[in-house]
Formats: sequence, structure tokens, C-alpha cells
Amino acid sequence: MNLQLVTPLTGLLFILVFGGLAAIRRQGLSLQFALEGLALTAIATALIFLAGVPVNPVLFLTVIYLVTLRSRWLVDLGNLLSQRRQHRAALTVFALAQRLWSDPMGRTLACIGMGVAHLKAGSPEQATETLQDALAKLPPGIHPRYEAGCRYNLGLAYRRSGREEEANREFCRLLAVDEDSLFAIAARAALRQGPSAGRESGDAPAECGDA
Repeated sequence: MNLQLVTPLTGLLFILVFGGLAAIRRQGLSLQFALEGLALTAIATALIFLAGVPVNPVLFLTVIYLVTLRSRWLVDLGNLLSQRRQHRAALTVFALAQRLWSDPMGRTLACIGMGVAHLKAGSPEQATETLQDALAKLPPGIHPRYEAGCRYNLGLAYRRSGREEEANREFCRLLAVDEDSLFAIAARAALRQGPSAGRESGDAPAECGDA
């Protein structure tokens, strides 16, 4: 095989693999992901064949990953910071993930993560507003666990704000879309335990990316 073809083939394989995995997992990677990947691959190909500039396949793979999946790894970083109780840093990362012209699913995950960070930081009102916004913008066709995770955290936010009826309504709506996930188990427990669950469930499965 011509070694000059390795980098372009790496780009195409990256798009196929990650696009396929997203389709299988119903994560909703958009056309934007494919177009950005193809654009970067075209630039690398032009550098190799037209300008005679060698492009290291490993370096190119790193660049195409960081660029096309920027919102996803930023969301993962934000979730990690939130888990370590570095809430201010987590909120900054989630905000950055939403500003970097991310695909719809990436923006939604960042919005959910931001809502969870507000909740963990003891700001249920801000969490409620953020999670309501995330619910309104859920891309069509994604896996139900993302809606379930958002509704579970919204239910907790309502409960911690003293809005018990609205909290129970969200837990019930969660169970209507997802009956088997960890969020569904936690929602059933919250409905059984009543308001005390809102104070004791801080370590429940409260991040959608972790479901």
C-alpha cells in the first residue's frame, strides 16, 4: 500500500467507526460530524498529494478526534470535575462545550451536565432551568436513557426546591420512557421514599453520560 494513503484512509475509517458506533448506541451524531471529518481528511490529503507535506497518521487521528468530538470529551471532562466536586470548573467546561459550535447531541449532553453540576453545587433553581432547556432541545431518535437521565435530575431539582408534585411528575414521565435503566430504578425509589429521597440521593446515577 502507498504510505501516503494511510492518513486519508485513517480519516475515512475514523468517520465510519465513530459514526457507526453512534448509530448503534443511538447517540445522534449529526451530519456535522461527518462533514467536519471529511473536511479535515480532505485538507490532510491536499497537504500530502498537492503540497508534498507528510502528515503523520497518528497525529492526524489525534487532531480529527479532538476537533470532531470536541463536545464529547469536554462533557466527559466536565462530568469528571463535577464528580470531584470541582463544580465551578465543571460549569466552565460545560459552557465551553456548548459554545464550540457543537452538534445538537453534544450541546444537549453539555446542557444536561451543566444542570447536574448546578444540582450538585446546591443550586436546584439553576439546575431546574438548565435541565428544562435540555429537555426541550433533545434531538429526535436518541436513546431513551438520555431523556431518562435528564428527567431524573430534573425531578431531584424540583424536589430539592420543595416542588414535590412536579418532582413526582418528572419521575413518572421518566418511567414512561424508560423502565429498565439505573435512572428508572432510582426514580422508583424516589417515588417510594418521598421528599427524603431528594436529600439522600446525591450519589444516585445523576449524570446522563454515565448511564
